[in-house]
Amino acid sequence: MPVIKPENELAFIVAFYLAKFDMTAVHNLGFATRTQAFREIGSRLGVKASTIKQTRDQFDTLFDIRAGWHQRPLPPSRRKVVELFGAMSEVSLRSFVQDAINSRDFAHSSTGKELLHAVTGPVGKEEIVREPMLQRGATGRKAEEFFLKKFNAKETRFAGNLFDARDYGAGFDFQITQSISTVFVEVKGMVAAQGGIAFTDKEWERANDKGNDYFAALVSGIGQAAPKLDIIMNPAAVFRPKRYASTSVSVLWQVPVNQILPTLGK
Repeated sequence: MPVIKPENELAFIVAFYLAKFDMTAVHNLGFATRTQAFREIGSRLGVKASTIKQTRDQFDTLFDIRAGWHQRPLPPSRRKVVELFGAMSEVSLRSFVQDAINSRDFAHSSTGKELLHAVTGPVGKEEIVREPMLQRGATGRKAEEFFLKKFNAKETRFAGNLFDARDYGAGFDFQITQSISTVFVEVKGMVAAQGGIAFTDKEWERANDKGNDYFAALVSGIGQAAPKLDIIMNPAAVFRPKRYASTSVSVLWQVPVNQILPTLGK
């Protein structure tokens, strides 16, 4: 099997992003046209613009935007990209692409090496790998029950009909339908003022999509006599989390405690 250069492996990931999200991807990367994106990205990665375009065309077979190379099956390396990134949100996939095209040393960084190792690994099933639902730990369950207790006692800022979405993998715990609007609440628990909180990729995608209709309900002091509930509106605009990815390229967005504390009690 021929050895694929790191810059070409990165080009596969970028091209998949461009194929899946088309002009949304082009504009979110700061380009006006597809041609400009191919040229500038190719220059930054050290590959031809035509390589970016042709690889994007290969991925087009998976989507309804363009016909793509419908007569050709995807090579194993491209199938691996689909396997790893197919279920990833636009905001998360964009963050990997921005890292790849904005840093000349990305391929040699720990994240870059891990990412490229995953891409060159053996190909599994060809269908998209769905994001697994994470099991809620004891802290998370206690925080959710505390929020429900406060909501039922009318001691939160919310009022309306509550739908429990915790077992649906929807990217939020509770949907609350109010008189003229619907809000989405994700509950996070903290045992102490350290360690911060983490959002799954689905949760962070929903936070970005819903904006001011998405709330993080932070329950601190779990296990203590008097836990405290703070409500953060639009956490995607408030926090600047650090992205963490495992070798299977599942994504968590980690908010450190020094970003959380200034928001509490507001």
